[in-house]
Amino acid sequence: MSTSTPPSCTALSYGPVSLKYSTTVSKDYFGLGEAAGQNQGTGALKGRNTGYLDLSGNFEVAKGITLNAHMGFTRLAKELKDYGYQNFADYKFGATMDLGSGFSGGAAIVGATKKDYWGDGNKARAILTITKSM
Repeated sequence: MSTSTPPSCTALSYGPVSLKYSTTVSKDYFGLGEAAGQNQGTGALKGRNTGYLDLSGNFEVAKGITLNAHMGFTRLAKELKDYGYQNFADYKFGATMDLGSGFSGGAAIVGATKKDYWGDGNKARAILTITKSM
């Protein structure tokens, strides 16, 4: 088991599983506060202390084949929630395969909750990848 604690992150890992919590130390969270403040004429809202919990695992099931699972949860700062922004969870379930010569292939289903609020970016979708390590 290992732990690390940079100023904005705490993580634990054991074998193929990791659990990490990160928090926003900047004044805003991906510009949400600024965008909300400009829309209301109130200046930038705060996004500091927005948190993200990440539980991930990578399990080798056969030589060169790894199953990947991830669940995450975004807890927005109080000021963003007071404006009406909603917390959400995200997920990924997939597999990767070593194709040899530095190539790997992957397939996954990824998505997030609250798609009615956050839009199509949170819809579940299949992602296929081919990568080459250098």
